[in-house]
Amino acid sequence: MNRHADILKHCIATVMVIVLVTVHEAHADGVRLRNQAVVQGRDVRLADIAKLDGPLSEKFSDVVVATFSPKQTEISISLAEVRSCLEQQEANWAQMSLRGYAVCKVQLHDDENSSGYGDQKNQNRSMLDDPSVPRVAANPDQPIDFHTSLTVRDRIREWLEVYTDTDGVDLQIGFHDRDKGWLDESVWRDRVVIEPVNSQRLGTVIIEVHRFRGETKFDSQRMTLKVSRRVLAVVATRSVRNGQTIVPGDVAIQEVYLEDADRPLITNRNEIIGQRAAASMREGMVFYEDSVRLPVMIQRGETVSVRSRTGDLMIKMICRANEEGSLGDVIELRNEATRKTFTAKVTGPREAELNSQAVAAAAE
Repeated sequence: MNRHADILKHCIATVMVIVLVTVHEAHADGVRLRNQAVVQGRDVRLADIAKLDGPLSEKFSDVVVATFSPKQTEISISLAEVRSCLEQQEANWAQMSLRGYAVCKVQLHDDENSSGYGDQKNQNRSMLDDPSVPRVAANPDQPIDFHTSLTVRDRIREWLEVYTDTDGVDLQIGFHDRDKGWLDESVWRDRVVIEPVNSQRLGTVIIEVHRFRGETKFDSQRMTLKVSRRVLAVVATRSVRNGQTIVPGDVAIQEVYLEDADRPLITNRNEIIGQRAAASMREGMVFYEDSVRLPVMIQRGETVSVRSRTGDLMIKMICRANEEGSLGDVIELRNEATRKTFTAKVTGPREAELNSQAVAAAAE
């Protein structure tokens, strides 16, 4: 019986390793913004301020993301600014990710003997590791080194990074105050096993933490966490009414922490310009894909040009819309001559199309 149990445990462990490797490979290409950098030369390139993982991201290594003015010695470059620069270079976000710190603080190291850009890139990288080079102030949120986790809190953070498939710097984890003492206990001699109790990966996450010393379990605790993930998303910069057409001043790309892992986000501001709000939005609210509707192409009561094609034969008639519709919607129309109603698909401004089976009903 024990032998079978050992084999089962080995199989489960193997599957978990395969899953983790697969997840890693799916996100192999990515740009991770550092929290600080020191450069020579006034042009700041992507490779100077970010870690580039994979060949797709490395293609953008020489993209200039900022330039020091003659009087500047320090600048801050945000994740949103990096994204904008890469979008201008036609970066494909379906194939690579953008993560890391919210802002990278960059210091200009003046060196009159600098010998061109070819040497500059190597000098930039070596200076980051040189303790004699002065550093700019770091961001308030520091990255977590999960390879040296020494407390219960560290192990939970390490586990959540894998469980949510999110970098530690992009996770915000809320613990209950009553658990503070227990979370700070050292686990350097312990084996820690963490199990999810509910299916949530973001939002309210319930876990059980078991601590073993050798083969003996000596401590267990059930905890409720509040977990959110930092993302770039389109948010409302002012109140938007239900049905209102969205204009550039209504929205912006901002960093937000989200607890909803299932609703598809809108991350490209241009995607929703000209569309209509599907619900009222307050300032600061995040736009999801179901937060917007396509613009109205046909208003209720308008005359509509309706056509149907059967082989080489095109039939066209003028009808009146009984309801409004956007591109792709199927709406009800009325033949003014016969007073018959039928449905057709909206294909453009005051234009619709019906299939051949509906032609007879529309013309009767």
